[in-house]
Amino acid sequence: LPRQYIVTLFIIPLIYVVYLLITNIIIFNKLVVYTEIPDNNPQQFKQQVNYLEYIINNNQLLSYSALYTLDDYIDISSPTTNAILSPIEQLTYVTKLVNFHPYPDTLIKQAQLYWNMGNHDQACKIISTAILAFPVYKTAFLEQLSEYKYKSLYNIVAKYQNIKQKDTTNAKNSISK
Repeated sequence: LPRQYIVTLFIIPLIYVVYLLITNIIIFNKLVVYTEIPDNNPQQFKQQVNYLEYIINNNQLLSYSALYTLDDYIDISSPTTNAILSPIEQLTYVTKLVNFHPYPDTLIKQAQLYWNMGNHDQACKIISTAILAFPVYKTAFLEQLSEYKYKSLYNIVAKYQNIKQKDTTNAKNSISK
């Protein structure tokens, strides 16, 4: 092959890689700024949520980072969040994050969303999975589920906590005998 074709074959991909690098650095820096949630500015909150949704749906390289950031914006008891994202949209994004990386607080948030939408069986299954997978977080789970409407979910965690305490007590008693 002539030299000009070889140079062209290397230059075009290199230009594309540089373009991807520059644009994604700019987007990533914006995502870092978006970790600060604008509490007192609903218009800015909405604008940032829309941008995060756009990145999640259109940028494969940074969709996880945007999804992780959006998770902080999804506060199911917040009127601002509920005005911008429907419960189904909230559940969609939380489920995407749980499927990729099941954080304990995100599992509880997913269970609460299922509970609020009337799917109580699924919510109970998620709570059971969360408490078995992350028993260290049981106190945090109880705090997250302290609202009266989540009493059934709270009781699942509390019941597990009581079972573990009895097992620990029984183990200590059998050791001392």
